Amino acid sequence: LGGDARWGHGLPPRGEPELAWVQHVLWHLRPGGEAAVLMPQAAADRRSGRRIRAGLLRTGTLRAVLELPAGAAGSAAAPHLWLLRRPADGDPPPAHVLMVDASAPPETVIAGTLRFLRGTGEPGIGRAVPLVDLLDDAVDVTPARHLRGSADIRAGFDAARARFRDRLAAVNALANELAPLGEAGEHSTVTFAELIRHGTVEVLHPPITMDLGAGDIPVLTGKDITLDRDPSARTVPAPGLLLLRQGDIAVAQVGRRVHPRVVDVAGVAVGPQVQVFRADQTRYDPYFLACFLMAAGMARGSSTSSRADVRRTAVPRLPIEEQRAYGAAHRRLAELSAALRELAAAGDDTIALGIEGLGGGGLRPGG
Repeated sequence: LGGDARWGHGLPPRGEPELAWVQHVLWHLRPGGEAAVLMPQAAADRRSGRRIRAGLLRTGTLRAVLELPAGAAGSAAAPHLWLLRRPADGDPPPAHVLMVDASAPPETVIAGTLRFLRGTGEPGIGRAVPLVDLLDDAVDVTPARHLRGSADIRAGFDAARARFRDRLAAVNALANELAPLGEAGEHSTVTFAELIRHGTVEVLHPPITMDLGAGDIPVLTGKDITLDRDPSARTVPAPGLLLLRQGDIAVAQVGRRVHPRVVDVAGVAVGPQVQVFRADQTRYDPYFLACFLMAAGMARGSSTSSRADVRRTAVPRLPIEEQRAYGAAHRRLAELSAALRELAAAGDDTIALGIEGLGGGGLRPGG
């Protein structure tokens, strides 16, 4: 494909399928023809795609980039809409590219964008960014980068710093509440397979395939479990749909690692490729069971086998009160783990915004 005539702005690097698609669309336009292409945020600033982005800008092909509201394309991320025009012979290259935050009312966004593209007046929205400001080493066409003024940068940094301090305080509080752990005694054990065979634990499976588009029922997917986030998908009532109950243990696996989630809110459906263990809670504490499932996955983590059989996981035979003590300790450690992840994310945001503000000229030391 190296000599494909469609690659007029550069051979798309591996990992840049969206820029290949953009050039494919342009190839099918007549001179002067226009197109709108939905793009992921990452395509606006990935280093591997800067040569192609530069070509699109220099030729006047990329005319505007709109940052759409989160969820506009059916995902949590805020996608971009690239507005393209295949230049006609004799077209003067434009000197500006329109950057728009499209969270304004649609009619306002459409009218302002058309005024810019047709040259019939000031857009009244976003910012017409000079081409020379975009053709730097990064060739970053992310609207948010070009729409923020110094006050916005300062506000963003202050908000990130406040989040970081809040998360740090939460981690310190959880660390102070963390109780010491003693040595465990010798106990006989029972495997999940035996618990299932005896009827103490029931294993349930969702449908192999599900429609995860629109609907009123939230769906907990395997990715939601591994990323420790709320249900991200939705579905409609259907035969075989598995609705979770409070205390169910939803288990996702990535290789040999096991990620259990104890369900605290009933009525959520579970997605494909997730196992559900439903225990008799008068005899087995769900958090106790989840603790041993997770620990077994950690112990197997270095194995080269592709997938573990969680039903072989062994748990000690303990009275329900001792199980609940194990479960409570497991919950505290899980809360600390989640708080540490949030602290790391808040710290990354604070550092990135601070360096961007200092290096970009929007912020200075000293407050």
